[in-house]
Amino acid sequence: MQGHEQEVLDVAWSPDGQQIASASKDGTIRLWSPTGELQEILRQDSKEEVRVNGVAFSPDSNWLASAGDNRQVRLWQRDPKTGQFGRLPPQRLAGHSNWVLDVEFFPTMGGKQDLFLASAGYDNQIVLWNQQGDPVGRFDQLTDSVSHLSINPTGELLATVTWDERLQLWHISEQLLQVWDDHQGRILGIDWHPHGTAIATASRDQSVVLWDLQLDRLLKAGCQWLADYGSMGEPTKSPQNPATLCSTQIPALKSQ
Repeated sequence: MQGHEQEVLDVAWSPDGQQIASASKDGTIRLWSPTGELQEILRQDSKEEVRVNGVAFSPDSNWLASAGDNRQVRLWQRDPKTGQFGRLPPQRLAGHSNWVLDVEFFPTMGGKQDLFLASAGYDNQIVLWNQQGDPVGRFDQLTDSVSHLSINPTGELLATVTWDERLQLWHISEQLLQVWDDHQGRILGIDWHPHGTAIATASRDQSVVLWDLQLDRLLKAGCQWLADYGSMGEPTKSPQNPATLCSTQIPALKSQ
């Protein structure tokens, strides 16, 4: 698939398997068929060429979000008549004070907290948005620019990567649960296991690390959470009471 005029920085499959979206330094998001045919070209900014750092589809494949250097998240809705994203005016989600580096939809698309998507910025912040494009949450305890974020399958936990080589685990209530700093180089990629039991990270230190959370096993072992647990290096302490974390911050585990 060729057509971008500068580096391609991100790519995403639609969950229905019918489209691929690519984001580029050339300021465009291009939509392709699975066979490589160009279907649409969208622009992050209608007035100037700005780098597009990230792109994501919603779980139902009917929304597309992009993160750009114009400090905005662009949100497109698929036209039900034509199936195209460019037919309807995009929403401009302005809540960051610097480049937006990544964006991801919540798997539950709304849920009890009305959470729709999350964005990560060079401004050291994570912003949570509802479907109307309003900011409904903000994480401001991050230690550096946030290059990547990933939401767990239940939509209750966020893993973030910052430029100071740290992996951080958050609850959607904006509570920081755990910090790991074992990588010796900038972390370039992050993803959750489909069952939410582990996180994988890839780094410039030439390593891929699997962070084995195993929440169920930890709970049964006395609900130590991650207080005395570490996949690499020395175990770290939880900043709060682990029993409280297990009982109040992970609702899905309360009954176990």
